[in-house]
Amino acid sequence: MGTLSPIVQRYDIILIQEIRDKSGKTPEKLLKAINTNGYSYSMKLSDRLGRTYSKENYAFYYRNDTGITIVDSFHYDDGSEEKGVDTFEREPFVVKFSIPSLSVREIGIIGLHVDPDTVVRELTALADVFKAVENKFKIDTVIAMGDFNAGCRYLSEKQEKSLSLKSDKYFWPIEYGTDTTLAATDCSYDRFIIGGAKLIELAKSGDSSVFKFDSEYELTKEKSMSVSDHYPIELFLPTKTVVPLSTTATITTESSGINPVNYKLSYSILYGAVLFIILLKMLN
Repeated sequence: MGTLSPIVQRYDIILIQEIRDKSGKTPEKLLKAINTNGYSYSMKLSDRLGRTYSKENYAFYYRNDTGITIVDSFHYDDGSEEKGVDTFEREPFVVKFSIPSLSVREIGIIGLHVDPDTVVRELTALADVFKAVENKFKIDTVIAMGDFNAGCRYLSEKQEKSLSLKSDKYFWPIEYGTDTTLAATDCSYDRFIIGGAKLIELAKSGDSSVFKFDSEYELTKEKSMSVSDHYPIELFLPTKTVVPLSTTATITTESSGINPVNYKLSYSILYGAVLFIILLKMLN
């Protein structure tokens, strides 16, 4: 928990996947743990999802003290599991956020953990999820995020390029071959897919990266793997205004007779990555 809390507190909105605690206590314990040191988070938890006995939750944590609110949410209906006509191993969980500090005020976020055995099938069907979100929420500013298993032996670069979501209508900030795991291989399993011209423009004016927490916190391999075997991926979206803070780079304005002022360009940070249940069990 000592490592998990500061990781979560880096972000305004964070998606955590593979929560397998049947009791539902673990997500609540994490919420309590991160609501410290002046932070105030709320949580939106999905139903338990999956075809097999081993079901999972998605959980969105978001900073309510920055004005972020949830407008709506739904589980994508991909057909009947009982009749064997469903598409996704775990149905996408979709949340519509209102983020007042962004020029794109409302964003729909699709959380999805793709089955490694059906990556092409699920990522192909994800295009229909984008359309469903646009129709239901009446917006085209949509981000899909999560562990898509989109790399190495599960998805070749050629297969990725053939996906309909690789058209010019969408932007993938994390490129193929980017290392998003602690494994020895460089596999780009975790991704963002961004739709909507205004949101794409905003994302391109910001930044994206992989947060290698093992290096940041100088953790041993064993300790790092007890946190997660995936790194968080980060998306930085510039806000509409420059917010005065006291601990950032100084802009000196001596020539105008005004005292020096400290400013920081504030960002809303969206995170789509996998922090496995082995990490969350540390809170039990």
